Amino acid sequence: MMIQNLNALSTFVCVSRHLSFTKASRELHLTQGAVSIQIKQLEQELGFQLFLREIRKIFLTTEGRELLEVVEPALARIEAKIEVIRSKDENETLTVSTLPSFAAKWLIPRIPQFQARYPGVNLRVHTSDHMVDFFREKVDCAIRYGLGDYPGLSVQHIIDEVFVPVCSPELITEEHPMNSPDDIRYYQLLHDDYGTKDPFNTTWKEWAEAMGAAQLDVDRGLEFGQADFVIQAAIARQGIALARESLIGADVKAGLLVPLFDSLVQTRFRSYFVTPFEYEKKEKVKIFRDWVMEILQQETAELTQLLKDRNR
Repeated sequence: MMIQNLNALSTFVCVSRHLSFTKASRELHLTQGAVSIQIKQLEQELGFQLFLREIRKIFLTTEGRELLEVVEPALARIEAKIEVIRSKDENETLTVSTLPSFAAKWLIPRIPQFQARYPGVNLRVHTSDHMVDFFREKVDCAIRYGLGDYPGLSVQHIIDEVFVPVCSPELITEEHPMNSPDDIRYYQLLHDDYGTKDPFNTTWKEWAEAMGAAQLDVDRGLEFGQADFVIQAAIARQGIALARESLIGADVKAGLLVPLFDSLVQTRFRSYFVTPFEYEKKEKVKIFRDWVMEILQQETAELTQLLKDRNR
């Protein structure tokens, strides 16, 4: 005989321990009626009575005691095995979800740095442009670029995000030097079409309005499906990209990209570290969160200062 409602066995053990539907309902965070219904359904399925009910008192039947002797240690073993598996997982792989652009331009190049500091934590990088189902997709934490509206999850702000126009230093010609934002009109614009489809994201239109570049035709140019594609196109001298500061630090330091003017534009979107409340105390999650926040904040501060120094 296969028990259909295994959850009712846990309820049975809890009621047996307290010999009270009321106390069991408090421990299980259920109503007293729900506990009573589960026990009745289990008794019907088993074909025998588990409890004798008297006014304000219940007692285990002989059959109930015999069943408890088997079920209680079995459930204890299952719980113990789950804890062993969880503890084992703590020392193995940490699965991190990010946008593909952040993985390509920031996280993956810095994985050796993380591994050198924390050799006991293995990383698995999961990329998607949607907020993952952490439990179904077996993801421990995520780095997300958005408005921070992630109900039911632990959300920590990492950095504010700003956009800056960048291009290859070899793109700028003597005929059309970059003296003001209006001079961008002589060059092809590179667009992240994810941004153009999102009314809250920063686009060339918002940048031009903020800079007062009224002559700039913000609709022309090339479109790409991801921010990292836009940045790579800029490195390849295909035009000028409007890029998130957090994604271009390494390329600016390497001389592959140069920022244009003192023209940072803040966006409503920010970068956040997101994880289920159940996971936020996992040691591997805390280690990775603290490392990401430390390195990302440090690097963006350094880049911001670098841009200020160049535009003095």
